Amino acid sequence: MTFMRFTQQHIIHGSLYALSALGCWIMCAMLEVNPIRGDEFLSYLHSDPRWTYAEIIRHIQGGADNSYVHAVILRWAFGAFGHTIVVQRAVSLVAWLVGVLLLYGVIKKNNNKGFNSFLLVCTGFSNIGFFLATDGRFYALLFLLATASLYIYLNRLRWSILVSTVLFTIVQLLGLLTSANFIVFQFLFAGAMMGMFLFEHNRARVLDAGMWVGSIVVAATVYFSFCKIPYFHSYFLSGFFTEVPIRMEDLKTFASIPFRWLMLPHIPYGSDVADVLLFVLMAGAFAGYHRKAIVTGIKSATAKSRFIGLMAIGLLVGLGVQLFLYCVNGFPLWESRYYAAVFFVVPAALLLLLSDVFTIKILLVCCCLWLTRLAVVEYPKIGERKETLGVIAQRHVEILSQPKPVLFAEQMQNHQSSLFVLMGNLYIRYPETRGKLFLMSDPTVVERAAYFKRLSDWHYPMGLVFTADSSLYYKIETEMNP
Repeated sequence: MTFMRFTQQHIIHGSLYALSALGCWIMCAMLEVNPIRGDEFLSYLHSDPRWTYAEIIRHIQGGADNSYVHAVILRWAFGAFGHTIVVQRAVSLVAWLVGVLLLYGVIKKNNNKGFNSFLLVCTGFSNIGFFLATDGRFYALLFLLATASLYIYLNRLRWSILVSTVLFTIVQLLGLLTSANFIVFQFLFAGAMMGMFLFEHNRARVLDAGMWVGSIVVAATVYFSFCKIPYFHSYFLSGFFTEVPIRMEDLKTFASIPFRWLMLPHIPYGSDVADVLLFVLMAGAFAGYHRKAIVTGIKSATAKSRFIGLMAIGLLVGLGVQLFLYCVNGFPLWESRYYAAVFFVVPAALLLLLSDVFTIKILLVCCCLWLTRLAVVEYPKIGERKETLGVIAQRHVEILSQPKPVLFAEQMQNHQSSLFVLMGNLYIRYPETRGKLFLMSDPTVVERAAYFKRLSDWHYPMGLVFTADSSLYYKIETEMNP
């Protein structure tokens, strides 16, 4: 029996190593083959190495849809390693990797190293892990800074009070200077601190909560008073309170968020609805069968897992409140990627509480599911993305063969139309086309037209123009679906 258990544990560790190697290889391949998204294009433009750091900061202060911290790091990376989309996404990959390593220090259990590794793979290579590691925007930095915040707090006894609180405050300010969306993590952290006080009812907990929540208040005061990012600041204050029509499609997408971003592997060829339904049935059956062990595990939870669990509960309550406000007042549902900084908290909390329930056999089944997902779902995407790059290459040849420059007419309703994304891919991947690329937006959409006017003013010296007379240019259609 001892020999069997030893053998099964080795199989689990071998599976985790295989998962990590395959997952990292797929992520690295995605850095090159993923078509450029509209937002990635904007980050690429705003951190052009021909700009000085001061000019980049002035652009953001002037209304650029960008992040101070991410833009500065990206500008350094471009200057050091080249102005390419691979370098841009590699910044996210590094931030994801450091964040995952810090996450190990957040969720580890000293008496179960095998389960520590399992937790790390589950959270690091989940759907959100792939997104964070391969998207050339600032979301991986939010994940890194949120994880660093928890790591500093949960390992605070290693340093003096002054050192730990100063480090924590700096990380909070960097998070806000990456995006005001970081305030979601801060709300959850402060809520968990209050929850810990309610559990323990002692003076030490009051002082502890006051000190750490005070650090967040200091960072937020500095940000909103002196250093705010105009675009995110205005969106955060006004964008959530603009009434929108209620659509069933939005509700279905919102309801599938936990599975699509957090949970165990996506079922090959299954829709989001099928995935969610099957997961709920399996989770319900598992919880029912192990209900006594789960209750015992929750009651005996350590302070660490209890704190993370309270953050997880806060996130779920926040999602529920947002859904309620959408249905009652028509407030818009917050896009799921803005929760990137805190999404890892929920699976980490659940798995920590269930660590004594997961048997060797269950871990083996989970490892097999993960390998299936990577091999059957993620790996084929590499081929699909290469086909899309082939479409872009064809458009490149077509544009160069035209005597007239090419006009991309931006759609009025869609802020990231397929034409805009196609133009971004051509601009980044084929520099020789830049003198022939023009974008025109509908002037009746005042905010959008003003944004493109700023882009044109900033980037005209760099060879990019955003306004044009449509009668003078060749119009291109696109079938690309990145």
